[in-house]
Amino acid sequence: MEGVRKDGKDTGETEGLFRAKDGTILRFILSVVMVVKDSVFCSIIDITGSKIVDEEIHRTLEDLEEQVRARTAHLERINEELRREILERRQFEQTLLSAQATERDDGSGGMK
Repeated sequence: MEGVRKDGKDTGETEGLFRAKDGTILRFILSVVMVVKDSVFCSIIDITGSKIVDEEIHRTLEDLEEQVRARTAHLERINEELRREILERRQFEQTLLSAQATERDDGSGGMK
Protein backbone atom coordinates (compact mmCIF):
# COMPACT_ATOMS: atom_id res chain seq x y z
CA MET A 1 0.00 0.00 0.00
CA GLU A 2 2.85 2.38 0.75
CA GLY A 3 4.27 1.65 -2.70
CA VAL A 4 1.08 3.01 -4.20
CA ARG A 5 1.32 6.17 -2.10
CA LYS A 6 5.05 6.78 -2.70
CA ASP A 7 4.49 8.77 -5.86
CA GLY A 8 1.33 10.41 -4.55
CA LYS A 9 -0.95 8.33 -6.74
CA ASP A 10 -3.80 6.11 -5.66
CA THR A 11 -2.95 3.49 -8.29
CA GLY A 12 0.08 1.50 -9.35
CA GLU A 13 1.00 -1.11 -11.89
CA THR A 14 4.04 -3.29 -12.46
CA GLU A 15 5.09 -6.21 -14.62
CA GLY A 16 6.60 -9.27 -13.05
CA LEU A 17 7.66 -12.86 -13.51
CA PHE A 18 6.42 -15.91 -11.64
CA ARG A 19 7.80 -19.44 -11.77
CA ALA A 20 5.05 -22.07 -11.73
CA LYS A 21 5.48 -25.40 -9.93
CA ASP A 22 6.39 -27.08 -13.23
CA GLY A 23 9.18 -24.52 -13.80
CA THR A 24 7.31 -22.54 -16.44
CA ILE A 25 7.93 -18.80 -16.28
CA LEU A 26 4.72 -16.80 -16.33
CA ARG A 27 4.53 -13.07 -16.91
CA PHE A 28 1.94 -10.95 -15.21
CA ILE A 29 0.80 -7.40 -14.56
CA LEU A 30 0.00 -6.50 -10.97
CA SER A 31 -2.35 -3.53 -10.61
CA VAL A 32 -3.11 -1.89 -7.28
CA VAL A 33 -5.82 0.69 -6.65
CA MET A 34 -6.36 2.46 -3.33
CA VAL A 35 -10.05 2.04 -2.56
CA VAL A 36 -10.25 3.73 0.83
CA LYS A 37 -7.59 4.93 3.28
CA ASP A 38 -6.31 1.51 4.39
CA SER A 39 -7.78 -0.72 1.67
CA VAL A 40 -6.53 -1.59 -1.77
CA PHE A 41 -7.90 -3.56 -4.68
CA CYS A 42 -5.34 -5.73 -6.49
CA SER A 43 -5.60 -7.54 -9.78
CA ILE A 44 -3.14 -9.88 -11.42
CA ILE A 45 -3.37 -10.41 -15.17
CA ASP A 46 -1.48 -13.22 -16.88
CA ILE A 47 0.20 -11.72 -19.96
CA THR A 48 2.40 -14.72 -20.79
CA GLY A 49 0.57 -15.51 -24.04
CA SER A 50 0.57 -11.88 -25.08
CA LYS A 51 4.32 -11.57 -24.46
CA ILE A 52 4.99 -14.76 -26.45
CA VAL A 53 2.98 -13.35 -29.37
CA ASP A 54 4.81 -10.00 -29.09
CA GLU A 55 8.19 -11.77 -29.20
CA GLU A 56 7.10 -13.84 -32.22
CA ILE A 57 5.93 -10.68 -34.01
CA HIS A 58 9.27 -9.02 -33.23
CA ARG A 59 11.21 -12.02 -34.61
CA THR A 60 9.00 -12.12 -37.70
CA LEU A 61 9.56 -8.41 -38.34
CA GLU A 62 13.32 -8.86 -38.00
CA ASP A 63 13.19 -11.78 -40.46
CA LEU A 64 11.16 -9.72 -42.92
CA GLU A 65 13.56 -6.79 -42.63
CA GLU A 66 16.48 -9.14 -43.37
CA GLN A 67 14.61 -10.54 -46.40
CA VAL A 68 13.99 -6.99 -47.66
CA ARG A 69 17.69 -6.13 -47.21
CA ALA A 70 18.76 -9.28 -49.08
CA ARG A 71 16.28 -8.74 -51.92
CA THR A 72 17.23 -5.08 -52.20
CA ALA A 73 20.92 -6.00 -52.46
CA HIS A 74 20.07 -8.62 -55.10
CA LEU A 75 18.01 -6.13 -57.11
CA GLU A 76 20.78 -3.54 -56.87
CA ARG A 77 23.27 -6.08 -58.30
CA ILE A 78 20.88 -6.99 -61.13
CA ASN A 79 20.21 -3.31 -61.82
CA GLU A 80 23.94 -2.62 -62.04
CA GLU A 81 24.39 -5.54 -64.46
CA LEU A 82 21.56 -4.20 -66.63
CA ARG A 83 23.08 -0.72 -66.65
CA ARG A 84 26.40 -2.21 -67.73
CA GLU A 85 24.70 -4.18 -70.53
CA ILE A 86 22.85 -1.06 -71.70
CA LEU A 87 26.11 0.88 -71.77
CA GLU A 88 27.85 -1.89 -73.72
CA ARG A 89 24.99 -2.01 -76.25
CA ARG A 90 25.04 1.76 -76.68
CA GLN A 91 28.79 1.68 -77.24
CA PHE A 92 28.40 -1.14 -79.77
CA GLU A 93 25.60 0.79 -81.48
CA GLN A 94 27.83 3.86 -81.72
CA THR A 95 30.63 1.73 -83.16
CA LEU A 96 28.25 0.33 -85.80
CA LEU A 97 26.90 3.78 -86.65
CA SER A 98 30.45 5.13 -86.99
CA ALA A 99 31.40 2.23 -89.25
CA GLN A 100 28.33 2.82 -91.41
CA ALA A 101 29.08 6.53 -91.64
CA THR A 102 32.68 5.82 -92.63
CA GLU A 103 31.52 3.42 -95.34
CA ARG A 104 29.07 6.02 -96.67
CA ASP A 105 31.72 8.71 -96.66
CA ASP A 106 34.11 6.43 -98.56
CA GLY A 107 31.40 5.97 -101.15
CA SER A 108 32.12 2.31 -101.34
CA GLY A 109 29.05 1.25 -99.37
CA GLY A 110 31.10 -1.63 -98.16
CA MET A 111 31.67 -2.98 -101.70
CA LYS A 112 35.01 -3.09 -103.46
